[in-house]
Amino acid sequence: MANFKINKKNFDIINICDENDFERFKDFKYEKSGNILKIITSETTFIFTKVENEPIYQLTFKGKKPDLKNKRISEFYTPENLIEKFEEHDCGDFEG
Repeated sequence: MANFKINKKNFDIINICDENDFERFKDFKYEKSGNILKIITSETTFIFTKVENEPIYQLTFKGKKPDLKNKRISEFYTPENLIEKFEEHDCGDFEG
């Protein structure tokens, strides 16, 4: 899975299993308008759209979809400080 982090200097896409495995964009800009956050790099625009009234964002792309080794991009994201509010459903010891 991939984790997204943004600050004034960098936009990072990080492998959640290995923080040392990341893609860094130093040349980017962003736009925030209503429920949409766009992060614009030279080849790709990452579009995070808030889903209704929930703190959940759907990720779509405009331009070239990034090819990220060892980082699986999810369709939905939430701020890191809210992750513990979500439940993990375990199927138990599933074989087959």
